[in-house]
Amino acid sequence: MKVAVTGADGFVGRHVVDALQRRGDEVITISRSTKVDDFRHAVLQADAIVHLAGANRPKEEREFSEVNRDLAVQMVEWLMSTDRRPPIVFSSSTQAEIDNAYGRSKREGEEVLEDYVDDHGGRATIFRFPNIFGKGSKPFYNTVVATFCHNVARGQTNQVSDPELEITFVY
Repeated sequence: MKVAVTGADGFVGRHVVDALQRRGDEVITISRSTKVDDFRHAVLQADAIVHLAGANRPKEEREFSEVNRDLAVQMVEWLMSTDRRPPIVFSSSTQAEIDNAYGRSKREGEEVLEDYVDDHGGRATIFRFPNIFGKGSKPFYNTVVATFCHNVARGQTNQVSDPELEITFVY
């Protein structure tokens, strides 16, 4: 199977690409450095799309929507220009339920794919991931687990700002 993976060089993307390749799939990797024409070609030739690209710490708030919503819009528009309807797996976030720029942009990306399914005969699966951690997590960037482990390994203290706060994780 030919699978296009957006965000292929990101934390989750690297793991997904590795798993797909070990399974024997042909993987087309898409990252920030991919040219638009190559991105379009990958989407149009894929048997399935795993859409992991996302903005979680942009310099400007508008970048949330540009990446988390607009990439989904672009892919669906390209697919609508053909009769191809490959399934799309979309990496969303539990924060899609929260009214902030990140949460709204993730929910808007979900809505684009829901329309792709409801109005255009597409297939999509949306995963609302909680806080993800695992091999390759970066301390002080994408998970508190990596930060805590980093600090403990160096004999540094960890600070918990709200001990009543519960956080859900997935490995």
